[in-house]
Amino acid sequence: MRKVSVASFLVLAFAAVNAQAAAVTLINDGFEASWTATTLVGSDGNWTFNYEPTGPNVGWNFGIGTGVATSSLVTAQEGSQYAFLQTTTGLLSQTFNVAQAGNADLSFFYGLRPNYAAGQELEVYVNGNFLTKLTTQTGWTNSVLSLGFLSAGSNSIAFKGTGGVGGDTTVFLDRVAVSVSNVPEPTSALMLSLGLGGLLLARRRITNA
Repeated sequence: MRKVSVASFLVLAFAAVNAQAAAVTLINDGFEASWTATTLVGSDGNWTFNYEPTGPNVGWNFGIGTGVATSSLVTAQEGSQYAFLQTTTGLLSQTFNVAQAGNADLSFFYGLRPNYAAGQELEVYVNGNFLTKLTTQTGWTNSVLSLGFLSAGSNSIAFKGTGGVGGDTTVFLDRVAVSVSNVPEPTSALMLSLGLGGLLLARRRITNA
């Protein structure tokens, strides 16, 4: 009689448990949504800065010194717009929902505004706690950070500029995403353990037959 491959069952069983994906949705993750109001609109002839935009689909909470910029000099990573954090800024943040608890990663693109003072740093926060500080460079840099374990329900991410050594230092931000690798629920883990125990017992019986 053909032997049963426990290894094959293990792969399938673990895949079935881990296939439960937590939906993480960020509103306006590429900063392309239109707004209904801004605190201020500024321009230096190359960039147009829309400060603290608000509207039904904006998604983000734009603090002082943050907003959405457009320019033909820097190509956006998504669409034509990107967020900016200018000099020492307020927080740029968003609250999002995690359907099922798990280990999360945060990815985004960031870059220093060219032709202006260097030195702007970007701080990242998760659920109000400081995560890391990044030094910005001209041109887009893709960053992927571990957020650690996120509980199911409401969570938040935030970005903050720390200001540079010169005037009008600005960092751009685009294409923000959060992904979660689910941790099996206790019930699922128990069912998996019982199932694997049964498979091992069945294999032993078949082998001895």
